[in-house]
Amino acid sequence: MKTVRIDLNETREMEDQLSAAIRILANGYETGIWSEVCREALLDIVNVRRTLDAKVLETVTEDF
Repeated sequence: MKTVRIDLNETREMEDQLSAAIRILANGYETGIWSEVCREALLDIVNVRRTLDAKVLETVTEDF
């Protein structure tokens, strides 16, 4: 297994960007504007967030 160091501030910035995108898309989905497009984009972003969270958790737990 390969250990990769990540910058915590960079990870926080990515998380903030994902959160902003989710809020925008969720609003579009709820208001009915391009609902299907927003739904698909939300699913994609959730998958990206899960992958990012898994990588962070994997990196953190390796240090212990």
